[in-house]
Amino acid sequence: MQSNTNIASNMEKIGTLFQDAQKYANTNTDFDLLIVHLDYIDSEFQSIAFEGASMELGLKSFILNDDMQSWDEYMNSNPKHQTQIFLGLGWAVSMNKQIPEYYLNQQNIYLQSKVWDGCGYFDGYFRKRQTLQSKQRVDYVTSINYQSYDHGLGRRIWYHVEGDINKASEIINGFPADRHSSLWRGIGMAATYVGGCGEETYKSLSEASKEYKNQLAIGAATIAHSRSRANLLTLETETAYNLWCNKTAQQAAEIVHSIEIKNPSSFAEFLLQLESNICNQ
Repeated sequence: MQSNTNIASNMEKIGTLFQDAQKYANTNTDFDLLIVHLDYIDSEFQSIAFEGASMELGLKSFILNDDMQSWDEYMNSNPKHQTQIFLGLGWAVSMNKQIPEYYLNQQNIYLQSKVWDGCGYFDGYFRKRQTLQSKQRVDYVTSINYQSYDHGLGRRIWYHVEGDINKASEIINGFPADRHSSLWRGIGMAATYVGGCGEETYKSLSEASKEYKNQLAIGAATIAHSRSRANLLTLETETAYNLWCNKTAQQAAEIVHSIEIKNPSSFAEFLLQLESNICNQ
């Protein structure tokens, strides 16, 4: 019970950071002041604030029809928070169902995937009837991005059940079997980013995921990468990396980074290389 209380508390902090940053970006037009404001936030979840602002600036870029120039300036000014910033763009894409294809095609495979991950989370939150209850993806998502999209949906499931493993497992089992791997990767991402779990919760997740335990490890590794990039790795979730990856968080982060640099030809290939390096060594 204490573990679930900690998880819910962390989720509340994350939600507040996102909403506050979104509102600040909406009401303040001074770009430099926005960056100073976000940089001043002292939290292990600081990157979430950059995600919230990213959503708002993404919407503004769509309204201005500026070929993502203003959003791109924001993204390039904050490289250590890039993962969360691309997730935030996914929120904007999902809200408008407007896809900046030319711009996305200029990004590496990993960062492209984060936009669709953000779309999945948004739709799981705001289009719950369609995505979680009817188990349908929204029509703007194409098959090449299904895995990334379901990562976001898996993350949303963890938030939706506030860390209740039995409920998360029940929801996932209601989806077609070919979506389970991606959804469990999303659970691994959310559990290690949010934290508040404790060793027993991570062990229980391993048991609940059954044959998808490796997917927890892959999801967790991507979170290690984003937290390492932002200099926000925490000791609290090291237990998960030891249990699932047999590695430290920093070691997992370095593996993801090395594959991102190689920029595989597809996200499916990215995941295959990640599984080979994270789970088979």
